[in-house]
Amino acid sequence: MTILLTSHNTKDIETLAKRVVIINKGIKGFDDSLKKLMTNFSNRYFLEVTTDKEIDNEILEGITKLGQMDYLVDAKKFPTLPFDTKHILKVQRKDSSLDQILERIFLNKESD
Repeated sequence: MTILLTSHNTKDIETLAKRVVIINKGIKGFDDSLKKLMTNFSNRYFLEVTTDKEIDNEILEGITKLGQMDYLVDAKKFPTLPFDTKHILKVQRKDSSLDQILERIFLNKESD
């Protein structure tokens, strides 16, 4: 059985789709599994960093403050963490989200 689902809601896609077809400007650009889409296009990752104290200095471009002591760091912009290592409690890698991947595909920025 085949069900065709068109959606702009990526949570629907992540929950329901096993196979994904991306059509951009009338051209089929991808036709394979969701897992393969995520693997092939997740060329950007982020580091979620938890510190033991709030970082007082100005937050740089490429760093998003998630909470009082939690930060999301674009690993492509920072080859090393821009924090004093004695204050880092935890670092966890976060791959690109489906939203970010689709945005890059539709804006023709797959190599960003």
